[in-house]
Amino acid sequence: MRKARMYWKCASVLLVSLVTVALMSGTSFAREEIKDQEIMQAIENDLLFDESVSAHLIDVEVADGIVTLKGLIDNILTKERAVRIAESIKGVRAGGVYPIFRG
Repeated sequence: MRKARMYWKCASVLLVSLVTVALMSGTSFAREEIKDQEIMQAIENDLLFDESVSAHLIDVEVADGIVTLKGLIDNILTKERAVRIAESIKGVRAGGVYPIFRG
């Protein structure tokens, strides 16, 4: 019983120490920041390799994880596919894809 208490005491001190060092160094355990440029590049790449979307007709803008898709589309299915592709990229905020298309 005494050894178990000592073990948990040491483990808790170690955990507190690790969290303190992480907070002081600016590291976040919750999420990793992804730059807007990296998000834009990933969306453009995925659009390019999707056969149902004409990537050369869609412009991608990203600001603080919020994506705006602009351009010409053939039909509503193309629009929905482009939005789904953008939403699937890591770093895009939930509900943060705004399509502005002309048809």
